[in-house]
Amino acid sequence: MADGLPLSDWVRGHADIGDPAVAAFVKHCQDRFQDHLLGVIFYGSCLRAESPPADAVRDFFVLVDRYADCQVPPLHLLLSHLLPPNAYYMELSGEEDETYRTKYSLCSMRLFERQTSLRASDTYLFGRMGQKVAIVYAKNQEVERRIQRSLGLAVCTVVHCVLPLLPERFTSEDCVKRYLLWSYASEPRPEGPDRIMRIYHRDRPFYDEVYGSALKELAAHRPFIRYDEQSELFECKLRSHYRKIRLLGLRILRQKSRVRQLLRMLKWALLFDNWVDYVVAKLERHTGMEIRVTPKIRRHPFLFGWPEFLRVLRAKVLR
Repeated sequence: MADGLPLSDWVRGHADIGDPAVAAFVKHCQDRFQDHLLGVIFYGSCLRAESPPADAVRDFFVLVDRYADCQVPPLHLLLSHLLPPNAYYMELSGEEDETYRTKYSLCSMRLFERQTSLRASDTYLFGRMGQKVAIVYAKNQEVERRIQRSLGLAVCTVVHCVLPLLPERFTSEDCVKRYLLWSYASEPRPEGPDRIMRIYHRDRPFYDEVYGSALKELAAHRPFIRYDEQSELFECKLRSHYRKIRLLGLRILRQKSRVRQLLRMLKWALLFDNWVDYVVAKLERHTGMEIRVTPKIRRHPFLFGWPEFLRVLRAKVLR
């Protein structure tokens, strides 16, 4: 099913995006990982923005053949095995004294392919790859096809997950909006519903084309979904007892994903340089709150950061 989706045209159309920060990051990855580097995927708010702010952090997935061959410290290798993938924050020097801020998740191609499929351990990977992304580097055409197939699988996994959450009759727009709300709710995030809906409206042609195609492909091969060409509505035919079982499974997956993402955020303390500043900047950017970080908090955040953390929780900006 994934091979029939028109994802390749969409991602290729944004592969050369003319962002010097992206070019600098790809060059760094090529120098850092050399022959082990298979692909780099650019995603997130900076890809969606026409002109990212100077202090914006660009998000990437870096795909390698084997994580263990990338000369990472033993502790990082252990953390990646226990709770993949590892994420890193890095600043690169650009032209005219510019600083490019980047965050990337490092994972093997095998892990990427598994976590975009129905075998995924949580929503972290397929939830992100179900959105509009750009393949900004692929080692060769075979690797590019594998990445594109995984992006198609991510869309199919999204559709499979949200079907029980949809009404009996729905449009592809209903499916995408439900997916975005459910995916963001599966992690402790500061974005509210209005901001999440802007993601859909900003790239509506992409979502309507890709998810419309995925749903039509599903309707052509599965008995539990039908498509009415006259009304342009999809009809979900999940039986009541099966829908209840699927809804229970989704609740478990959502809670599991939230716990795993909280644990990943704790990993940042071991993997990020200046991780406190990164988290604070992200919260302030998305919530508008001013978070006070003293030198004492910066040195020992787990000992002295609790008052500020509790203040953020009381403000109910994390959902």
